[in-house]
Amino acid sequence: MKKLETYVDVERRDTVRRCGIRIRPVVLLLGLGFVLAGCATTQGNRGPDIKEMLASAGFKMWPADTPEKLARLEAFPQRELVRQEQRDGKVQYLYADATFCRCAYVGTEEAYRRYQQLAQEKKVDHERAMAARAQSGAMDWRRWSAWGTYP
Repeated sequence: MKKLETYVDVERRDTVRRCGIRIRPVVLLLGLGFVLAGCATTQGNRGPDIKEMLASAGFKMWPADTPEKLARLEAFPQRELVRQEQRDGKVQYLYADATFCRCAYVGTEEAYRRYQQLAQEKKVDHERAMAARAQSGAMDWRRWSAWGTYP
């Protein structure tokens, strides 16, 4: 025997359907926004650090402020240091970034040596910080135990 729907049941069902239809796109858009924000954050993380180190080391920043310059910049490998020999025998290093800053960092061999030194110092500092965190941050699991301290 089929149950008769009351007015309240019909109203409740319609309300749930309407809310479900309206809430789903909002939840999906929020979720998509968080995912895209996370991707943008991880994609750009390396950029500022290396660019600051290049500038500190003596690399000159050249903006690609015309379509022609941007096209030339896009021809280089992106976001990696490239060694180039000039016609006069001099060597220069180029870091091209057509996506984020739309610029190139150009430096001499001396600037490249300073960059390598800065990168090594940063790596050592990072390793020291990780070691200090591992030593001082040894987890005290007694605080997290729901049953009290361990024997």
